Amino acid sequence: MSLKWGIIGTGTIANQMGATLLSRDGGIDAVTARNTAKLATFANTYHVEKQYASLADLLDDDAVDAVYVATPHNLHYEMIKQALLKGKHVLAEKAITVNGTQLNELQTLAK
Repeated sequence: MSLKWGIIGTGTIANQMGATLLSRDGGIDAVTARNTAKLATFANTYHVEKQYASLADLLDDDAVDAVYVATPHNLHYEMIKQALLKGKHVLAEKAITVNGTQLNELQTLAK
């Protein structure tokens, strides 16, 4: 089974993940970022059809099975939480959260 991926953020690590997913079947299905110019460049580079102006819009896309969170780590907790509440699988770059309390809450929510 191939997952339909959404990428949150378009920085250096997101580009590494983008290249990895592009090299595998399925590629990337959706992307969102705060910077619209970087969003468009990322989408063009990795052949991403769906570009979302907001995280909520990406998470509302029922075609997206999993998200890769590639934003500064202080934003991870809230983004991961929102994704889990929408039933998405989540892969986040390190540091996954800023403290153990946040991590424990997200692990419980994921289960």
